[in-house]
Amino acid sequence: MDIYFSFYQLNPKAKANQLSDLKPKTGVFLRTEKSQFELADYFPHVALGDQEIQTFLDTFPDPNNSYHQSILRQLHIRKSPLPEVPFLNHQFWTDGSSVEAPVVKYKIMDIREEIPQEILKSKCGIRLDANGIFKGREIFKYLSRLDIQQIARIEYIEDPTLTMPWSDIPVPTAKDFIESHDYQTLIYKPNRGCFESRNENTIFSGYMGHPLGTIFAYRELVKFGNLNLYHGLLTPEIYQDAENLFEGDYSIGFKPNPKKVEEATTRLLDEHWTRLCTI
Repeated sequence: MDIYFSFYQLNPKAKANQLSDLKPKTGVFLRTEKSQFELADYFPHVALGDQEIQTFLDTFPDPNNSYHQSILRQLHIRKSPLPEVPFLNHQFWTDGSSVEAPVVKYKIMDIREEIPQEILKSKCGIRLDANGIFKGREIFKYLSRLDIQQIARIEYIEDPTLTMPWSDIPVPTAKDFIESHDYQTLIYKPNRGCFESRNENTIFSGYMGHPLGTIFAYRELVKFGNLNLYHGLLTPEIYQDAENLFEGDYSIGFKPNPKKVEEATTRLLDEHWTRLCTI
C-alpha cells in the first residue's frame, strides 16, 4: 500500500503555551492510495518534545516510533459515517474572553501572573495547564494567592512541574507530556498515541492542529471516552482563518457538521500530494 503526504501551515493568533511562539506552524497529512480509508494528521509541538516533521517523514514507518504507530493506526481505519453523538468541551480561555462554559481551561504562561478575574469571579470549574513551568516550590506561592473556595474549584493542574513529586501538590494533577505516576487525571491525545487507559478520569484532547485532525480524535472519544466529562478537543481562536467543523455550544455539547467535514476533506484531497513510501 502506497503512502502519500501533503504539508499544511497554520498561523497562530496567540502563543499556545509558554514554550511556543507566533511563527507559522507546519503539519502534515498522510493518506493511502485507497479512498475508503481515513486521513492521518501529524502536527508536532517540537518545544514539548515531539519529533520534527522532516525526521518523522525520513524514518517512516518505524515500528519503534510511537508517532508512526499512531499514524499507521489512523491510516488503517476505514471511513464510516460520522457519529451523531454530542460531547462536552471545556472552554479554552483566551485574554478578553467571557466565561461561557461550566468548565474553563487556563494555560499558565508566567508564574507571576494570577488566574484572570473573569475566571475567578465565575462559578466554573478550573483546569490549569502549566507545561512544567513551576520549579521547586514555586507552585505553592502561585496557589497561595487563591482563597479556599477558589482552590476547591481547581479540577486539576496539568503537567505542573519537573522538579518535585506531584504527590506533594495540594490540588489534583493531570498528566500529559510529562511522565509521572502521581496524578489523578490522564490527558489522552488520540493524534499522538494509542488508547490504553481504563481510567474514568481520562480527558480526551485535541492536538491544536488541523481541524480535520480533530475529527479522528472525536471518533476515538465517542468510541472509548467518558461522555459525562468535559473534554478538550476544541481549541478555538488559536489560528488565523481556522475553519470550525463542529456545531453546538457549551450547554448542549458539540458534534461535527458532516457537510463541512466532507467539503474540507475534498479540498484537502485536491491539494498536492507526494508519495512517501510503500508499506
